[in-house]
Amino acid sequence: MTSDKSSTRPTFLKVLCILSFIGIGINILIALFGLVYSSIVDIATLKTSDPLYFFANTSSMSLKNLVVELVSLTGVLLMWRLQRIGFYVYVFAESFLYFEFIYLITTADVAAANARQIGVEMVWPLPFDIAFFIMYALQLKYMNKQTITVDIPA
Repeated sequence: MTSDKSSTRPTFLKVLCILSFIGIGINILIALFGLVYSSIVDIATLKTSDPLYFFANTSSMSLKNLVVELVSLTGVLLMWRLQRIGFYVYVFAESFLYFEFIYLITTADVAAANARQIGVEMVWPLPFDIAFFIMYALQLKYMNKQTITVDIPA
């Protein structure tokens, strides 16, 4: 059995990925619970509103969080497999809600009271996200650069 140094996953990267798997798993469960709970609660709204409005607005925040967490999970799985693109997928997914918040604030689509509430919800995970971005970035040297090629038939 030969040991290829380029495909050996460093211990620190293993720890980071396992911690991310746990955190993302918890967040996926929370998003699924929110999706189910808000759907149940919104059933009463369905009786008093237009069905198209109901389906367009039901559980949108939980659904958005679920999608973000699934994309984050994809990034971590790629990093687990030592693929550098996973870092960029992970950073994009984890940063998405912050960019959305900045967009909402700058376009004045959010009332001041809602902005404060959303802002507080965005502040507590920010130090953790930044710390994980930095720690994963320090592990990029162990990840493979992969190019994606597309063969176009002539």
